[in-house]
Amino acid sequence: MTTFDAILVGLIQGLTEFIPVSSSGHLAVAKFFVPIRDLDLNYIVLLHFGTVLAIFAALWKDIWILIRDFCKGEKYALNFALLILISMVPAAIVGFTLDDVLERIFCEKGLMIGRIPLEPYRLIGLAFIACAYWVLTPANNILKARNQLSPEEKEEAEKDLKGLDQMTWKDALWIGLAQAVAVIPGLSRSGSTIYAGLLCKLKSDAAARFSFLMSIPVILGAALKDVVSPEFRSQVAVSWHNGDGTAIVQIIGILVAAVSGYVAIKLLLRMVNRYNFRPFVIYLWIIGLVCIAS
Repeated sequence: MTTFDAILVGLIQGLTEFIPVSSSGHLAVAKFFVPIRDLDLNYIVLLHFGTVLAIFAALWKDIWILIRDFCKGEKYALNFALLILISMVPAAIVGFTLDDVLERIFCEKGLMIGRIPLEPYRLIGLAFIACAYWVLTPANNILKARNQLSPEEKEEAEKDLKGLDQMTWKDALWIGLAQAVAVIPGLSRSGSTIYAGLLCKLKSDAAARFSFLMSIPVILGAALKDVVSPEFRSQVAVSWHNGDGTAIVQIIGILVAAVSGYVAIKLLLRMVNRYNFRPFVIYLWIIGLVCIAS
């Protein structure tokens, strides 16, 4: 893998992990259309640690307050930790039971429908379009309606919406179910969870922040699941100690993922409060149709 390859993959992972266009879908498509050497599961796992760093950098105040108040035994922080735990359960169950199947279908072999083969990138293209139509379009309609209100109307409307401190376990469960569905490459995790939060009557900013915070244990859990395997450790050890500069190049990619992920988080927080998801809807339709037609 060259330095350019590492930077490109880091940008793809960092940006698409948090803007609602599916990082897993983009990385899988990149393997088919972009000649990037050594873009294997091991390196993708390492890139996820970069995106976790981005969350800590972008939301460090929220995280620090939660940790501080949790250690003090504050009711809000304890309740929020429980909500995060509840939101993790559906994705953990689906991820651990279907991860290998989804990897094989969407990233390796594709699917046979009768005698018609559907290549992985075409399946991901269909998932991109499904995400645009069933997730981002209705989420966009909600954001558009909220952000078109005058400041006075918006302030009045938000009295009927919930902040993070008013979330219930049912809200966390519904958002967690949306996250579980989004394990399919091409379905955006952030888009699905933000949409679920909006349907649960969360404030736009609260829906986005919960989406990012709840992703920390899920991303780390998914990464650690592979890290503990002997195959992963042995392959990474060889890669990082062969003296050909591979380790430095991979670290560059991880840092790029962290920086671009930070930018993506800040961008999305701004968009949900002031704009809408229309650019992402258009983008997913275009890339989805390109994948299907290729």
